[in-house]
Amino acid sequence: MNISKRMGKLLTLIAALILSVVLVVSLKTYLTDSQIQISFNVSPAVTGKYRATFYFTDEPGRNIDPNNKEYIVSQDKDLTAGRFTQIEFKKLIRPHKKLQKFQLTLSYIGDPNAVNNTSVDIRHIQLSRSTVKQLEDSYRITFNGAAANFIQANDLNLKPRYTHFAVFGILIITFIGTGVFYKLLRFVLNQRSMQQSHYADIAFILAIVVTLAIPTIGINTTPNIPEPNENRMLAEYKPFFTNDWHRPINLTYMKDFENWFNDRFGARNDLVSLKKQIDLHFNEIIYSKTALCQKFNSWCFLNRKTFDEIGNVIEKYSFPKINIPYIRKIVEKTNIPIIILNYPMKTEIYPEKIQIVTHKVKKAKVMFSDYAQKVFEKELGNRVKIINLKEFFLKHKKDNDLIYFVDEHHATEYGNKLVVDYLAKILNFKPIEYESQNLNIATGEFFRSTKDYWARRKYGETFGETFGGHYTGIENKYFRQNYYKTYSLSNEYQNNIEIKYEKNCDAFINLHNKNIKKALKVYVLGNSFVETFSKMLITSVSDVYRRRVNTKCGPNALNSEKVISEIKNIMPDLIIIPFYADTFNKMQ
Repeated sequence: MNISKRMGKLLTLIAALILSVVLVVSLKTYLTDSQIQISFNVSPAVTGKYRATFYFTDEPGRNIDPNNKEYIVSQDKDLTAGRFTQIEFKKLIRPHKKLQKFQLTLSYIGDPNAVNNTSVDIRHIQLSRSTVKQLEDSYRITFNGAAANFIQANDLNLKPRYTHFAVFGILIITFIGTGVFYKLLRFVLNQRSMQQSHYADIAFILAIVVTLAIPTIGINTTPNIPEPNENRMLAEYKPFFTNDWHRPINLTYMKDFENWFNDRFGARNDLVSLKKQIDLHFNEIIYSKTALCQKFNSWCFLNRKTFDEIGNVIEKYSFPKINIPYIRKIVEKTNIPIIILNYPMKTEIYPEKIQIVTHKVKKAKVMFSDYAQKVFEKELGNRVKIINLKEFFLKHKKDNDLIYFVDEHHATEYGNKLVVDYLAKILNFKPIEYESQNLNIATGEFFRSTKDYWARRKYGETFGETFGGHYTGIENKYFRQNYYKTYSLSNEYQNNIEIKYEKNCDAFINLHNKNIKKALKVYVLGNSFVETFSKMLITSVSDVYRRRVNTKCGPNALNSEKVISEIKNIMPDLIIIPFYADTFNKMQ
């Protein structure tokens, strides 16, 4: 049936309105203000007038400039000791720009000696459209003189909130755009061939036109654009004709163009954000290739094909194969005492943190650590000492200090301190004497891929990294920063511990404690669990030879024959293997 004139005009008007709305959306940065909004509650130990300052930058790669007033907002507040007061900043930034870095500083207006070394409690930091939606847990900072920096964030690439809409301008553009698009569409529809078409044909053609128009409006052609939320660079355009006369035509042009278009089409980030908002509100969990994170309590668990921590609880779990031949070679060809530290999976210690099952979990149904213990005892017998840390950790769980990190699968510095203290008792080590440095964000790793990679490794510092931010490739709004007791950041630790590393291979690090006179050398071999364990162990022995198998050069540099040869050269007093799940799966 042919389309009536009235129906045709109505259909044209609807299509024209849709196209004008798309035009308005593409121009939103010119029709609204871009605003960053941040708020927090603060309670000092000393009553008085304080100045809160918000420093930021919206240029990628540019450091915060404390002298550039364009990127500084401050306000003075009278604060009362012991009472929380809210401080809020709102700052407009330039169109098309994003918040890259920011820092908050609180300073006392008056005699610095009045607040020096006093504390300030901070809670409920909220950043609009932030990758860190809210810091739920309270924490405490200490004044150094009259000022204290209490939060700093880098590499945010955070989109601002659009506010103060130019309503009159939006209406004018919508009205004019609808009229122009209506006239253009009516001109097309009035052609003889179009008049003889059916309603379904016209609707199909308009749907195709609108579908093609929406993503092409606002397409981003800027080269070399990083996407921090996905931990990668956006695809670059590769032309059909190349400059290589051997291959003048790009045979993968269509595939390359599709990758480029998928990364660059207009409103891509808005669509991704919409999808993640749906995940946030309608799903209880966030999946990635390697992890599963719960939105309600921010606890993350490994979710790999080789081993699945959630499987411990729901009995859908297959144990990873333990590479006994690799360990057996080292045991048989070295005449040195060996201790295997059998680390349990996080769900064996904190099963109650899993909230995605219908029943309240009190105990994991499957214990990988028990399975591993039986395999070690059967295959290695009395030739090694095997310590299952599961019951040991469960005993200390009631101390309230976290033994495993909330947002990933490693044991915390406190958890590893418990292990080293235990070893000190049974092996006559020097006990740990360093004071804990509270309120540091950490995940227990020596390493982090940053521009100042080698400099930051100098003291074996601990850096925060979460599954939510590093692995899922999504905005980190579902997760909270968690604060843990750390020991290796103390000045005493940095003065006593020397760290040597091989720049050609990150599998090797040697640590030496200048404060211990009696030589006691320990060879530590394993996966990423060796990192924090080694940092804690060096507080009690003179030398630690940390060897990590799962690095870019580890599998080749640490095969069994090379490990045996190195052990014979070093002649350590003890070999310790922190074992977790698939530690030696790729080793020979």
